[in-house]
Formats: sequence, C-alpha cells, structure tokens
Amino acid sequence: MLNPRARRPLGSDEEGFALMEVVVSAAVLILVVLGVLAAVDSVSRTASANQGRTVAATLAEKDLERLRSLRTSDLNELTEIESDTKIVTVGSTDWKVASKAQWVTDSTGEDISCALTGERGSYMRITSSVVPASAPADAKPLVMTSIVAPQPGKGTLTALVRNAAGAPVVGLGVQAIGPTGATKLTNDAGCAVFDEAEAGSYTLRLNASGWVDPDGNQLLEKNGTVSAGNLTTVEFLYDRAGSFPVSVVTRRPGDSDDSPDRSTGVIAAHTGVSTGYRAMTHSGATSFTFTSMFPFETPYEVYSGNCTTNNPATFSGLEDYFATHPLAVADVDPSTAGPTRTVLEPAIDVTVTYNGSPASDARVYAYPRTPDCSTDRTLLGETNSTGKIQANTDAGPGLPFGTYDICAQLTRRVSGNNRTWRTMWTGIANTNVNGTSRSTNFSSSNSSTGGCPSS
Repeated sequence: MLNPRARRPLGSDEEGFALMEVVVSAAVLILVVLGVLAAVDSVSRTASANQGRTVAATLAEKDLERLRSLRTSDLNELTEIESDTKIVTVGSTDWKVASKAQWVTDSTGEDISCALTGERGSYMRITSSVVPASAPADAKPLVMTSIVAPQPGKGTLTALVRNAAGAPVVGLGVQAIGPTGATKLTNDAGCAVFDEAEAGSYTLRLNASGWVDPDGNQLLEKNGTVSAGNLTTVEFLYDRAGSFPVSVVTRRPGDSDDSPDRSTGVIAAHTGVSTGYRAMTHSGATSFTFTSMFPFETPYEVYSGNCTTNNPATFSGLEDYFATHPLAVADVDPSTAGPTRTVLEPAIDVTVTYNGSPASDARVYAYPRTPDCSTDRTLLGETNSTGKIQANTDAGPGLPFGTYDICAQLTRRVSGNNRTWRTMWTGIANTNVNGTSRSTNFSSSNSSTGGCPSS
C-alpha cells in the first residue's frame, strides 16, 4: 500500500532551483578566488615597492657617503665638477641619482640664495634624490639629506650681484682680494661663493667691460670681513651701460622753431645716483653725450646747467615740466645708445640803443644768482646792428633755468674820449621759454657809469 505522504515529483516551477544553487555557489567561489588573487597581487606589488624603496634608500645612502667624503670647496662647485644626474644600474633596473649641495643658515635652515646679509653661522646641506629611470617626470623620488660642517677656522664670503631690474646677474666674474684670493663666476642666484675663506678682511671687485654701477663706474669694490664658521654676504648693483646724446636748444622771440644753443653744461638727474645726478661740463657746446649710464627702471630727467637748482621742475608753475617736455626725459636700456634728448634753455632778449638808435658791439653778461650754482659771469654775446644779441655767440642768448642779473655794457667815443655805460637788471627769473625781454637806451648826455662788474 502506497504511503500518501511519499515524495512527489517536482513541479515545473521548481525544476530550475537546483541549477540556480549551482550558479550562485560558483559565483561565490569566483569572488573568493578573485579576492585571494587580488590579495596575493597586492602583497606582490607591496613587496616589489618595498624592494624598490630599499634599493633607492641604499643608493641614496651611498651617494650621501660619497658627498661627505668631498671637500666643502668641491661641494660648493658640485654642479661644475660633475653632472647633475647619474644613472646607476641595479639588477635589470636603471636608477637616476641626483646630488645637490647648498649652504644654509644654522638659525633657520633656509637655503642661502645670496640674499642674506650680515654674518651668520652656516653649514653645507647635502641631498641625494633617487628615482627609477623609467618613472614618469612627476614621479616622487626618494630623498635623503645630511649636513657637512665647514672646515674649522674658515668661513664663507659671498657676493650677490643684481642688475637694474633686481634680477640676479649670472656668469659674471667676481674677484676676492684678501687672505684667500680667488676669482669666481656668479651662479644662477647671482652669487659668487668663496667658501673655505681664511678669516680676515677682503675686497670684492667687479670690473667687467661695458658694465657699470649706478654712478657709472666700471670698477666697483666693496669690503667684507670673514670670521670662522660664518657667512658674510656683500651686495652689488651692476648692469650693462647705456648711453644717450643731448641737444641743447633755445627758442628766441619771433622764432617758430628751436635753435641750437651753446651751454655751459647739462645734468641728468636721478635719485638712484649717489649725488642725485650725472653732470657734463663743456662751455660753449651745443651737444653732449652721456655714456656709462646705469639702466635704471625709471628715467633720467635732463636739463641744462651746472647745479641741481637749475632743474626747471623746482620753479613755481613748472612742477610738471618733464611731463609736458618728454624729450627732456631719458630712458636707458642696457648696452643701447638711446635717441637724442632735447633740453631747452630759455632765451634772454636784450635790446641796446644809443641816442635812440640800435647800438652794435654792446657786451651783455649774465650773473647767476640761483642758490648753490656757480657765480661766474657768462658772456651772452655782443649786440649786432639791430641792437640785439647775436645768435650762436659765446654761450648763446639762452640760459639754464634760474635767476640772473643781466648787465649791458656799451663803449663809445664822445668828444674824442672813450666813455663806458652800463645797465644792470637785477634778479631776472629766467623761466619764460618764449624769451625775457629787456631793453636800455644809452645817451651821449648821460654820465659814464663804468663797465659791467667782473663777478
């Protein structure tokens, strides 16, 4: 008799359940296997990376030991005596090993870029960087550093050379004169480093053809004192010289254009020059050329005269003179001859008559009364047949900006005897660029007043 509770065949909706169990079991097995393989691969990569770091660390340690065996003078010139990067092969792998040595301060640990001043203790920091040769450019290398103390009883003297723009001057020779003399070139930081220098006083000298300091000097010397174990930095401003010519002109009354004028001298003013200006003196010249000019970032202001008080911008009403007269402003570029600059001397218009008619051969003098200027009188010239000063005679009829006494002197024969008259105009403010007019009439009936004073 059959048992009614006996197992019945599975229905059609239950036939795939066993197959799904097999699939799920297989998927779980695959995930487990993949996890195990990933773990094995991670362990393998970690082991490989650790092995690589071990090799890199070993190479870096060996390179530091090599650097420690060098003299500090060799370390200071490391980039000159060996290549920046070396290739070392370990097994089948090539490694790039880069070595660096840099002076640092003992107070802050910062690199010495020659911008440090004064005397500070210092030491040499050595660095070795190692990276696989096949690594990408942005790969992070393994870096190890150490220090090397300077030799006992010696110090370091550095010369920092900057140009007019404040940038370092690279490859310039600097001579150190002292207990340990030498000549070295400035590096990328504009610094010539004289390490292992015996303690004592030194003179650092720059003397490069075509180069000048702000005062226009090619030969430049500064002193520095070296003490044992310390760093002394001396700074220089030095750049390639420029030049520019200057033309002196005046505009006489009635003239439509400027005319060449004879001047006693010209000045190129600049706050960067120790005296505040560069001056050229050549009595009676109509043109000058400024050479050995330091190429400041800001321009020179050029005017005629022999003292800074001839500067037109110092006179009331002319404060913006150089803004309205751009030809009197000179920008200087290194190693460049600039365009001609033009400076204006205001004109003096003097008319002399005798018995109401134009008087020729009257001598006219100017006496400077501008503070701090020379008091020597200047012959403006002699009058012509029209009674006016002849053009382009000694010093011309133009004058540098300033205050002057003007004297006219005339000699004539009266009743068989020579008689001399004079007229003095006192304190003429010579700032009218269209000419300052003065006239006088001498008469035979006047009493003789003598000649113009000699000073």
